[in-house]
Formats: sequence, C-alpha cells, structure tokens
Amino acid sequence: MTILKTAPTTHTWCGETLLVILVVTCCARTMMRWPLEPLNMDIKSMMLFKQVQMPILTLVVSLASTVFAQLERDFAEEFAAPRSIMTADAGAIRVVPLASGLANPFDLAFRDNGDILVTERYTGQLRVIRDGQLLPQALTGVPPVYGEVFRAGLMSIALHPDDDALVYMTYTKAIEVDGEPEQTVALARARILEDRLVDAEEIFVAAGLDRGIAAAKLLFTPEKHLLMSIGGAYMYMGLGGYAQDPAVHYGKLLRLNDDGSAVADNPFVASGEHLPEVYSVGHRNQIGMDYHPDTGELWAAENGPQGGDEVNIIRPG
Repeated sequence: MTILKTAPTTHTWCGETLLVILVVTCCARTMMRWPLEPLNMDIKSMMLFKQVQMPILTLVVSLASTVFAQLERDFAEEFAAPRSIMTADAGAIRVVPLASGLANPFDLAFRDNGDILVTERYTGQLRVIRDGQLLPQALTGVPPVYGEVFRAGLMSIALHPDDDALVYMTYTKAIEVDGEPEQTVALARARILEDRLVDAEEIFVAAGLDRGIAAAKLLFTPEKHLLMSIGGAYMYMGLGGYAQDPAVHYGKLLRLNDDGSAVADNPFVASGEHLPEVYSVGHRNQIGMDYHPDTGELWAAENGPQGGDEVNIIRPG
C-alpha cells in the first residue's frame, strides 16, 4: 500500500486492483470457512450447496490469480523505466534498471568485457548480465551451496585484480558436527571458461557454526590480498560472544592471500591471540566494504540489530 501511494505510476487502475484483491481475499476466507458438509441440511440441499461451492471457489482462485499476475506485470513495467529518487544530501539521483528476473541478488562484479556477474543468494546460482540482458542460463560449475535456512546461500563475489576470469565466491556450506547437520561459511575459487566455471576449489572454510545470518563480503586490497568479512555474531541466538571469540572466524574481518591462506603479517599471527587469518575483530554483519578514494582508509558498512547500522573505518586488530 505504501509503495503504491509514494511511487509515481503511469497506471490508473491500481486502486481498483487493491479493492478487487480485498474482495477476493474476503470471499476466499469466507468460502474456506464453510464446511464441506454443512450440518442440518437434507440431501437435496447439500447436493445443491456442493454444486455452488466448488464453482465459486474456482472462480475466486482464478480471479485472484489473474489480479496478482496483472499486478506483477504492472510493477515490472513500472520499475523498468528510469526514475529519480530524492535524497537528503545529494538531491535527486537517477536510477536506471539494468536487468530484471533476478532472484534475491546479493553481490555483483564487473568484468573487463562488460559482463556483470551476479550472485543469487537462495538459488545458489551465478547469473550473467550481458549487453543489458540477463542471460537465461546461469553459469554452471558453482560449488554446492546450502540454502535451506533463511539468509543462507551464495553470497559475495570478487574477481582477481590480475585476472578477471578468476572468480572468488563466499557461500554457506553444509557440514556435520558430532553426527548432526550444521553449516558454516566457505570461500571457493574458480575460473570462467566461456559461460561456465571450471577448476572450482574450496580454499577456505570458517571455524565456527553459522545460524544463517553470517554474511560474508569480499574485497581485494590495493596489495592484492583478499578481505573476507564473516558475520554471524549476534545476540538473540546467543552467539554475541563470537565477535571476540579467538577460536572462531565469525564476527571478524579476515585478510587472506589469493590461495586462501593467512597473510604473513596479519596482526595476530605472531601473538596467536586470534586465528591467523583474522585482520579485525568485533563485527556483526559487514556487507559493504571499500577504500576511501582520498584517504585510502578501509570503510565498512555493518548491520546492527533493530537499527543501529554503522559505517566503520577498519584498522588492524
């Protein structure tokens, strides 16, 4: 409702559509409450009731399907056009849709040939946008991704700075602990050959257990090391201590070589205070990272519970 009121639209029937949806919903709820064999009815009345009930239910379902399909087409057409969005600090920003048909896109990477690689979180697929069109087939060869839990799945993607056919991906991995199914976060590397991935290999697996909210973002540093954030340190699942736990990678920012090993001068390698891959501790879910173009500082956006999102400048330790 709010979206329809605040977003500009070229169609005039949205209000009528919402009214029809409400009527259809009420009819469906009423019909579903009717017993299939009402009490206190003689045989003739019951047969007549059944003859009327099923066609009405069929009509309600058909009408609802038609209405929702039309509404979906309307939204797709509406948001396919460029639009301006007002912001508090930068004024109007022009937003131009590039492609549609993606399912829960999480991250993207740009190749030198113009292709845009997009990860779909819950499907575990790696999609390609080429010449402004989403290719119908996903790239094959993606490692097995566990996506049976809410917010688990295929996550970040990064291309090697010296070879943009070398792809790095983070994803949720199914594991077994003491005979019980569990999950963690893994990092894989593969090579793009035509429209498929080849030579895929798992080069890092996080220590600790994931409960489905451990976002993992990738970013190559100017020195061509690979930063990998691993979230999952949140309080309501009783895992808030993960962010300071020296035995797990969760709630940390890692710095890796391009083969998945720890960088030799990481801040905790010498002391052993934390795992050698750890670059920074005390984080929740970092899903955006980049270097400031003027200062060279590493900035990271971090999701907080019930609001409380942060933008932090990351320093070693």
